[in-house]
Amino acid sequence: MKLTFIHTCVLLLLCAASAQAQDNTAVFGRKFYSTKSASIAVVPFTPRMLISDIHRDMCVQNEMDSKAVQAALAEGFCHAMRVSKPQLAESMVYGWEDEWPEALNDFYGGLGYQQKNAVTQEVGQTGAYIGEGELRIKRDSVSRYMAAIVDTTVVSSLATETQTNFILVVTELDIVNLGDPIRVNPEGAELFVRLHYSLFDPSGVEVKGGLVKSPLRSDTYNPTKFAREEFIAAAEKLYAQIETILLPEPQTDEE
Repeated sequence: MKLTFIHTCVLLLLCAASAQAQDNTAVFGRKFYSTKSASIAVVPFTPRMLISDIHRDMCVQNEMDSKAVQAALAEGFCHAMRVSKPQLAESMVYGWEDEWPEALNDFYGGLGYQQKNAVTQEVGQTGAYIGEGELRIKRDSVSRYMAAIVDTTVVSSLATETQTNFILVVTELDIVNLGDPIRVNPEGAELFVRLHYSLFDPSGVEVKGGLVKSPLRSDTYNPTKFAREEFIAAAEKLYAQIETILLPEPQTDEE
């Protein structure tokens, strides 16, 4: 009888501990997911908006046709956007080979483009200052980005179907050489990846647009390996650039 009583007590203690652990797990889960207060649907660029200064070399060196190289680079981009999720938001990336929401077909069908100015690096008001013992000029760095032009009702339909707070359209991906031509001076090449984007709210209004740039460091021309290694830094920069809009600072009682 004593043994049975002891077993019963042990069982009750184990059940209580298990229930408490489950409650703690649930509370942890609620706290974890409660921080994800925004959601984004990521719409990738179309094949014609993937522009690369090393595309031909990738095709030749890997004996691949142009479409195969495009597909490998696009898959690598989608991978980068998935693993580089913003810390406080959920993102859903719809790759070229993924199953799409019906509204995304209409979105691509009505998608147009327009070049706009974007401030890419804010350094304060224009003016002269002393730096490192020299007179220097500081100014805002303005460049052009490819903005998405699409009917607001189409954007709203996509936001509704995907149940997201924002639509992030990556309009163009460039792999661009901003240095010397590779065939003239291979050592003087300066390769960068640039992502152009437009961010829409559920009403279809563009709330932010611009581009991010990241230097490329890989010397591989295998498109799959290249994309997996080189696009993550640009994806992280893109999410960082829009995060303040996704999660604006909460208002205080004084405001």
